[in-house]
Amino acid sequence: MRHSVVLLFLFLNWKLTSQEVKKDSIKRIQEIQILNTQKTIERKIDRVQFIITPTNEASTVWDILKKSQGIIAKGNNLTVKGKSVKLTVNDKTINLSGEELKSFLENMKGDELKKIEIIENPPARYDAQNGVIINLKTKKRDQL
Repeated sequence: MRHSVVLLFLFLNWKLTSQEVKKDSIKRIQEIQILNTQKTIERKIDRVQFIITPTNEASTVWDILKKSQGIIAKGNNLTVKGKSVKLTVNDKTINLSGEELKSFLENMKGDELKKIEIIENPPARYDAQNGVIINLKTKKRDQL
C-alpha cells in the first residue's frame, strides 16, 4: 500500500509538471515562380552595359560604380583594366577628375541612373586617347 501511494504521488507530480510537446506541423503552400525578365548586363560589340536595378537606386552613383564589374576605385580615381577613365553623362563629356569627379558622382543619386556603359575601345568621336569611356545614361535627358 505504501508503495502504491508513493507511486501514485510520483505519477501525479510527473503529470502536473510535464508539458505537452507539440509536434512540428508541415504546412504546404502554393508554388510560386520568380521570373526576372530584365537583363542586368548586356555585352555589345564595343561596350558593356550595366542596367541599374531598383536595389542599386538607393546608393550614390559613386557607390554603384565602385561595385560594378571591371571598375576599380582607388582613392578619388576610377580605372578599368588599369586604364584611365573618361566620364560622360548621356554622351556629354564631363571634364572633372580626382576629388571633383568623386564629389560629382557622390552627389548624383542612383535613382537618376538608367544604365552604365563601359566602352573599352572608344570610337574617334570620344577622343579618349588610350583610355576607357564610362558613359552614364540617366533617366532624365535634360539633367546636364
